[in-house]
Amino acid sequence: MSSLKEGIRKADDLWFGRNGFVQDRVAAVSLFDKLLAGEDISPKSTSNNLSQKDMIGECTTGSCCQYRRNTNCSSTVQQQDKSICIIGAGPSGLISLNELQQHGFNKLVCYESSNDVGGAFANAYNGAVMTSSNLLTVFGSYPISEYMKDKNGIECSKEHKAEMWSVKEYCSYLQSFVARFNLDQYIQKNTEVVYVRAIGDKWEVHSSSNNRRTVEVFDAICVCSGLHQTPNIPLWCGEEHTTTKPKVIHSSQFTDSNMLKGLNVLIIGLGESGSDISLLASKHAKSVKISIRERGSGYVLSRYTCDEVADLNTSRGFGRNNVWGRSEFRANAELLHKASRDGNGSTQLQELARCFIGTDDLSQLDLMAVEWNEKYQNLPYNRFGTKNYSFLEAINSYGAECISSINSWNDVPSDTDIIICCTGYKSSFPFFDEESHPDVNLRENSVNHRLRYKHVIDLNVGSSLAFIGYCRPAFGAVPPLSEMAARYWALLLVDKRSVSARDESMLIADRAYEERLFARDATRVTSLVQYHRSMDGFARLIGCMPPLEDLKLNHHCEYLRAMHSSLSGVQYRISGDGWSEEAWKDLRQHPLPRYSRQPKSAFRVKLKAGLFNK
Repeated sequence: MSSLKEGIRKADDLWFGRNGFVQDRVAAVSLFDKLLAGEDISPKSTSNNLSQKDMIGECTTGSCCQYRRNTNCSSTVQQQDKSICIIGAGPSGLISLNELQQHGFNKLVCYESSNDVGGAFANAYNGAVMTSSNLLTVFGSYPISEYMKDKNGIECSKEHKAEMWSVKEYCSYLQSFVARFNLDQYIQKNTEVVYVRAIGDKWEVHSSSNNRRTVEVFDAICVCSGLHQTPNIPLWCGEEHTTTKPKVIHSSQFTDSNMLKGLNVLIIGLGESGSDISLLASKHAKSVKISIRERGSGYVLSRYTCDEVADLNTSRGFGRNNVWGRSEFRANAELLHKASRDGNGSTQLQELARCFIGTDDLSQLDLMAVEWNEKYQNLPYNRFGTKNYSFLEAINSYGAECISSINSWNDVPSDTDIIICCTGYKSSFPFFDEESHPDVNLRENSVNHRLRYKHVIDLNVGSSLAFIGYCRPAFGAVPPLSEMAARYWALLLVDKRSVSARDESMLIADRAYEERLFARDATRVTSLVQYHRSMDGFARLIGCMPPLEDLKLNHHCEYLRAMHSSLSGVQYRISGDGWSEEAWKDLRQHPLPRYSRQPKSAFRVKLKAGLFNK
């Protein structure tokens, strides 16, 4: 048995370590089993298994497996005559530009109101950190391996380091993406779209730059202005008040924590920005109070779990390998909550935490998160995510204080010097009006993103108008969803896919599912989606679902990563329309979470924790 394991290890070192692809693990085991048995191995005796070219990853047909042979491998792209306008050069606008360019469109214009690409990320406050890892946030068409090669000038075959980039680092990635695919030629910066209307089957777009207004006509238009356009300020902030009001700003106006030095700060809202800003504020301010709504924040989760990025658990295999599957999650969460009251050193708590959280070394913040989620009955399956412990650290280490929801000036503490409204944004499309389309009120309909098929296509308008960047996953990342949406829309424009009457029933089913799943947040956050379901839903429309069965049989290294590493856009580039050689290579460099920490049986964990002795 040990020799067989050694054979597998050597086979992995030989084939997984090369620049080619994993070919056939079964053949590798057979080959080394014979070698260890002392049999003579020659090219002739192994020719029935794998050719020499197969072993080093070469392929005489331009692909190394059947599902890739069925993909059009031609480098020739048919040029398209349609002119297309893209509004916004954030991540969604940039990936839409690239997808259209890859499908042969060159009459492209992207209007960006600011002087740089990146959207809201380009204007983030100092010290802002991403809440999704580099693995998850990058585009499948520009994976980490390619970015690092462009950045450092050398190709690296080592396993990727999964980490949370700063927003500044992510903006550097986006700028490199623009340079890699020469997208700057299409982008008109400092140009604001002020009016859009349909004229027959075309779109008239009015833009303004340097007080000069321009009118152009396009065949199609893509709205990528993002979810962070119009700050949402509580209504009571505009009410009359008898005493002197403290200064009120929105989180989008917060630039640096030094501006709060020596002040009494009131933070309204506890999403991801509210949580991070509360910690930054508490390090400099005289005092910090955090006002939260009655429903509390979303499900609180740390950016890192056991020194690993938490979103490694966005994997397909999480429900299979983590002993707390969805059906058991609520019951076992309650067990953990009860066990946490016994203290950090209890055997019961350690056994449960080792499986449920991934470590038996619970920090004070871990315990606070458990108690917080129990208090507000939060589960990762029914709430949006607050994917950081920052506000808990502000409370535990810097004396920040949580107070009840504020609904009027009378509720505001009298000593407050400044109020920071971390209350999100309103969906707003001011360039549309009631007359923008003869059949649909685009300004009204665009506010509820669930009225569009896959949050992208208004079926009453058709594929000439798309909204990309309006899928916000509870856990996951927006950019890979935007990439999938852009790929789907590009296929619609080149007539490789079509919108049918069946899509109306699918839209209704998707809307009902999302409103049921996110019942507590669905009305307020209409962009909220379930990450796995949405990614796979787009993949089925595009025809790029990862071929898991074939990977399991013939490409074990890729299979492990497709199942157990972050569900990134790279996985949807290894087959079907849009596949790339770079994606295959990059997938093999994705890290795997340390599932060996977790027992395989939930029953065994409960038994060892003594839960059946009660």
